[in-house]
Amino acid sequence: MPLTLHLTHTPRLDLTVYATTEPWRVLHAQAGKLEGQLQTLWDSVFSDLQDSLDVATLAQALAHGPLAAEHTAWSAWHAVTQAQTRAQLLALLQGAAGSISEALMPGLGQLLHAPAPGSSPGQWLRFDVPTPDMTQYIDQYVGQQLVDVTQTTLANIRGVVRDAVAEGRTVQQTARALRPLIGLTPRQTRAVEALRQRLTDEGQSAAQVQREVELAAARGVRLRAQNIARTESMDVANEAQTSLHQEAQNQGWLPGDQKRQWLITPDSRLCEHCQAIPGQNPGGVGLDEPFQTDSGPIMHPPLHTSCRCTTNLVM
Repeated sequence: MPLTLHLTHTPRLDLTVYATTEPWRVLHAQAGKLEGQLQTLWDSVFSDLQDSLDVATLAQALAHGPLAAEHTAWSAWHAVTQAQTRAQLLALLQGAAGSISEALMPGLGQLLHAPAPGSSPGQWLRFDVPTPDMTQYIDQYVGQQLVDVTQTTLANIRGVVRDAVAEGRTVQQTARALRPLIGLTPRQTRAVEALRQRLTDEGQSAAQVQREVELAAARGVRLRAQNIARTESMDVANEAQTSLHQEAQNQGWLPGDQKRQWLITPDSRLCEHCQAIPGQNPGGVGLDEPFQTDSGPIMHPPLHTSCRCTTNLVM
């Protein structure tokens, strides 16, 4: 149930206190919890898709041409994502958004602590803000995410079928080659096909090659599920933080000109594009203003797949 706020005093900002609480650690911890749940969900999505597209089903569709095969794949994907996944993903992200906001609230309360009027030292004004409603954002996000994953998945299937036709493979050969690649991105598929070619050139038997290809493809699908989950979790966590800050501003706890800054994770995994963003936005940006990046304006991290960046209020 949303909390309510009754202001009788203008809050005093104490950004030093907030800096010592390291809210990015809270955000990362909450995103990590969500990531595990999301990976389980996406692992199940790709597994169900492969189960619904066995070699016999694919071969039957391929016998009627590439368009028939693509339609069969799309129908299977639509059934899995719309009938089994969409509602679960919405519920999972909406529940997580509320939990993330609640976890971030104490740190923001420390930042905005203020003495209650006429109080003795150590007595602070109660910090309550409504829990941000992220329903609309999550509805739009899930819809776009399913579209993006659908397009990538079908583009890969289309490419595999096209290459198989160009190489003169039979329907059965194409079906056997295609099935383990279902769920991969086109880039992952190229890597797996390069492995297939290398093993073939080394003289390994067809059975050995197929076994190694299937193992590599399975690892690729798990990695893709992990990447999707990691990116989704950080997106929702950052949006929850942004919404919480905006709600605090709406309620008068933050000034109208409050700035926020892009916060990188300075380790060996930091990419050059994220590293450049703080310098591209000197002094930070407003709560409702986008950050300027090499990829164009963006409201908050993640900038790319598996990005671990967050934001923080400017001190």
